[in-house]
Amino acid sequence: MPDENYEKLAFYFDEKVPHILHVTTLLGISGVCGLNYVLKNKGTAWTVELKIYHCHTNQLPVTVAIPNEAVTYGPKERKASCKE
Repeated sequence: MPDENYEKLAFYFDEKVPHILHVTTLLGISGVCGLNYVLKNKGTAWTVELKIYHCHTNQLPVTVAIPNEAVTYGPKERKASCKE
């Protein structure tokens, strides 16, 4: 969920949901956050801090600033986030 200023976004990952659904959802929500940030602040420069949590363990394996950093949540990050 984004914060009220559209500067931070928390995304919860569930390994039981198909990966493509997560990617599609994440791209859509982060794009909307960026657009809302631009509209609200009347500027074109935007950054959204994205935090990806594992929904069952609440582990936080990924924190990035988009669009400046690439989002990487591959097998290594998924495995690390599954540890209780």
